[in-house]
Amino acid sequence: MLKLYFRNSAPMATFSLLICGLLLGLSAFFWGDKYVFDGLRPVGMLHNPLGLLGLRGLTILGGGVAATLTLVWLSRHSLFIWLAFALGWITVGSCTALGKHIFFKNHLRPGAVISELHLPPGFVPHKGPGMPSGHSAEITLTALALITALGRRKIFEFGGVILALAVALSRVALGQHFPSQVGAGILLGCLAFHFWNFLFFLYQRHRQNRFDIAL
Repeated sequence: MLKLYFRNSAPMATFSLLICGLLLGLSAFFWGDKYVFDGLRPVGMLHNPLGLLGLRGLTILGGGVAATLTLVWLSRHSLFIWLAFALGWITVGSCTALGKHIFFKNHLRPGAVISELHLPPGFVPHKGPGMPSGHSAEITLTALALITALGRRKIFEFGGVILALAVALSRVALGQHFPSQVGAGILLGCLAFHFWNFLFFLYQRHRQNRFDIAL
């Protein structure tokens, strides 16, 4: 059943995002969050007006804009994927709040750990807990829901993966999250979407089987 499910639910995108999330988490674990953080930050982009505009645009897109537009679009195209996305969004928000304020409240953002954090002029970093990254979780959830609704097309899967990773890395570039935090966000987004989408897949299969038996 799982094999049949994943065959029709963005397998390439899911696998790619899971691997990227795990690599970010493992690299931060083995080499240290700050070391990987310094290596992943394209600090030069912060000096470039276009680069800075692009980074801020990506982080705004992942901060609820893309998810809201997706919620509206899915409501007119696919009921069950819309439900999986809506419940996944609630799940992501709940898990992010629990992680930051209860389970990982000591896993602080870069602004609270690094005294000389290079940021654009006038840019104030968050200094509270940052595990997991809500932006990364939301954009991953959004990408997988859109890809699944649009069908198995490699160009959509590739584009969705690039968008999700770009938003996640923009959070690192802007000094708002460590790599382990965005990695955890990516994994959370993957799990939240597929948990609910798989339950609705089972429901649809059960309903179809009952219909076939009735015939």
